[in-house]
Amino acid sequence: SGRGVLATGGGVVVRESNLARLRQWGWVIALVARPEVLAQRLGSADHLPLVASDNPASSLARLWAERAPKYLSADLVLETSALDVDDIVRRILGFLAEREELEITVSTASTKYPVRIGVGNLGLIGYHTLFTGCTGLAALLTTPSLDRRFGDSVRESLRAAGLKPTTFLLPSGELAKAWSTVGRLYGRLLQEGIDPSCAVVAFGPEELGDAAGFVAATYMRGIPLLRLPTGLLAQLDSCIGGKVALNHPRAKNLIGTLHHPRLVLVDVSLASYPGLRALRAGLAEAVKYAVIADPTLLEFLEASLNALLQADPTALRELIARCLAIKARIVSADEHGEGPRLALNYGHTFAHALETATAYRRFSHGEAVAIGMTLEARLGCALGITDPQVLERQTDLLRRIGLPTHFSGVAPVKLLDALLQDKKRRNGRLRFALPTRPGSSRLLDDVPPRLLQQLLNPDSPPPAP
Repeated sequence: SGRGVLATGGGVVVRESNLARLRQWGWVIALVARPEVLAQRLGSADHLPLVASDNPASSLARLWAERAPKYLSADLVLETSALDVDDIVRRILGFLAEREELEITVSTASTKYPVRIGVGNLGLIGYHTLFTGCTGLAALLTTPSLDRRFGDSVRESLRAAGLKPTTFLLPSGELAKAWSTVGRLYGRLLQEGIDPSCAVVAFGPEELGDAAGFVAATYMRGIPLLRLPTGLLAQLDSCIGGKVALNHPRAKNLIGTLHHPRLVLVDVSLASYPGLRALRAGLAEAVKYAVIADPTLLEFLEASLNALLQADPTALRELIARCLAIKARIVSADEHGEGPRLALNYGHTFAHALETATAYRRFSHGEAVAIGMTLEARLGCALGITDPQVLERQTDLLRRIGLPTHFSGVAPVKLLDALLQDKKRRNGRLRFALPTRPGSSRLLDDVPPRLLQQLLNPDSPPPAP
């Protein structure tokens, strides 16, 4: 059960039934070498009856002739005569990465980087780092709970790639994005000798990724960033695009910049970490992508929801890849977010106001986005922009996921004040990305104030045009 490595003797594949069973379990890799090299490696072959003779190389050549058809049918045949252990390991990891990971490329006017999506590939961060140009020290930024459970595996993998990781623990949740948290971190990075030749490895959820990305962008005017996102929301949304930010007491993500990673490695087995609430939060962002960009993704969510809520790795991998492909396409066309990328803000204008007004303590980001999408779809319906069927399908799906679609107990005036501090406003006007029909949206910046006031009062009737 689980994932692992099974090392067999060379004779196990002589029986066809054994080879068939190995193929059922996973990839079959044959490590072979020239008979004279094997004889040299074995030294005295007295303990191996099949090759014990005055001429072990001749005996090994005979065995090779007998078994070669079986060995050469392996998924990977690796001739090791001229390779050392490190070379062999790297080639096997490369083989596994090519076959077990999906790859998406994010390409913008300023950079290009890969996103690799696989199951159980957390320990491959070191291997993938070899191709980023990062060497030397690495600042591993993570949370205490992630470090206790997975930190040793990440550090071991980084060391195997020649990096020297130093771990820095940040608080969980939005506290990671507080200026006081980051201010202390700068001093610790300086103390540990981190400089622009090093790398920041962000291992954690969306809040930690934001904070780590902001630090990587601003510390000594910028150092390389590698991202290991955990939780579905970070994996299918915030891990790419380059936007990094800190919170201000009056507005979320008010202090930010753009800093793309050199690599994003998504381990699907961590999509549901630390639990169902995190999985549901990520599904809220998936609903956003479906509503604004891809009606077939909406159908996939509706049909595959049970598998997704049960953290089925095949369904999750497809979902993550489809959402990231949408975002990569949009970011490629509008890196800085003044055009098509604004559609990604659907649900977020109200969501950020709700999070700020409740001091980030009541709702997770995904829960706030679910409420925000409901409010903004209602706004679109009131303005005659949004097809009412969009609101109906979206609400049904969010409720099936287990996400809230309304709120109470928050003063409308407090929410309105938070809305007016939104970083997306221009010339005093709030901008909303509102859906029109499944897969399409429209940007609006002239919303009547009375409609906003009605929407922010949960006890009021639905707003009318």
